[in-house]
Amino acid sequence: MRMRGWPLVVQRLQRCDAGAALVEFTIVAPLLLLLLAGFSEFGRIVYHDHVLEKSARDAARYLARVDLGDSNSDGIPGPVVGDDWSAAVGLLGYGKKDATGATPLIAYWQPDTTLSPTTSGNTSTLDQGTYEIEITVEETGVDLDSDPTNPDDFTVPVVTVTAAVDFQDIGLLSAMTAFFGAKVDDIRLAGSHEQAHIGE
Repeated sequence: MRMRGWPLVVQRLQRCDAGAALVEFTIVAPLLLLLLAGFSEFGRIVYHDHVLEKSARDAARYLARVDLGDSNSDGIPGPVVGDDWSAAVGLLGYGKKDATGATPLIAYWQPDTTLSPTTSGNTSTLDQGTYEIEITVEETGVDLDSDPTNPDDFTVPVVTVTAAVDFQDIGLLSAMTAFFGAKVDDIRLAGSHEQAHIGE
């Protein structure tokens, strides 16, 4: 008698689709969570890159308005050092000229405003491995009349601020790469801005 009822139960289970949605969700849910994690990390990358670009612009605009001194007889401002360097680094990392006690704009990037840069010509550089800051002051020709015999009508000093920092994910990117078995190279964010130096 029991053997006869068993095929009926199997047939009834084959026709039943009451738990199909739950099974489909358990298959699709991990992929959706990984996709959500990817969007989250990508959003953080874009946001941090934007913050770095904006802070490079702020630092360049600040340096364009200060007297950097003369490095040669042509009147080209010298390399950025001292208080001007500290203020520029403060603007890059903290959004303030005086970074004492300030909260960093990007939590994992806290540039040291007390470190002195390495100077070469009109370039000041600080390379700390996970981040790099370079500030260059150079002369750029401006052509007003498009005359090929006289390409530069006058020159103007230009301040270029470039900053780069290694992106640190919150673990979601690492989890995605482990799941898919692919390795994502280290991501380095960079921001740069040029500003004509007009002095005080």
